[in-house]
This record gives sequence, C-alpha cells and structure tokens, in this order.
Amino acid sequence: MTEELRAAAQAGDRFANIILLLYKLGGWGVLSLALLVALRYVWDERASTNQALISELRDGKAATLAIVSQNSEAMQKTAEAQQQVARAVEQLTAEVRRR
Repeated sequence: MTEELRAAAQAGDRFANIILLLYKLGGWGVLSLALLVALRYVWDERASTNQALISELRDGKAATLAIVSQNSEAMQKTAEAQQQVARAVEQLTAEVRRR
C-alpha cells in the first residue's frame, strides 16, 4: 500500500479509508473485486445518464419541430393576408383611376 494512500486515509478521505480497509482484509483480490464493482456502478450510472440525455434531446427535437411547423403555418397565413391586402390595394388603385 502506498504512503500517499495511507496519508489520505489518515487525513479522513473516506474513499481512501475504504480502499485501505479492503486492502488489509484481502489484499489485491478483494481490492480489484471492489474496484470492479465500483466501475460497474459508475458504468451503469453513466449509461442511465446518457439514456436520460438522449431522451431529453429527442423531446427537444420534437418540440423544435413543432415550433418550426407552427412558424411555417403562421408565415403561410401572413403571406395569404399580404396577398389579400395587395389585391385590396390594386382594387382601390383601379377604382381611384376610374374616377
């Protein structure tokens, strides 16, 4: 066991205390098993976090597509309204020219 790890354990580092205890109980076999379990836990945690992030990104993508669709509809209605205004202006202009 390294002196740095012992010093960390004496300083109150919880993780170092656990490693030191496992090392004293069974040496490298128990230590490697414990590290393997810890790695598995971290890996599972990371995988679930990644799945949650992917889910949030998909939800965000769907929301963005809905907003783009709404904006497209609004722009189409605006274009139709502008065409109606243009026709009304043309009719007014034609009527003014007749008089």
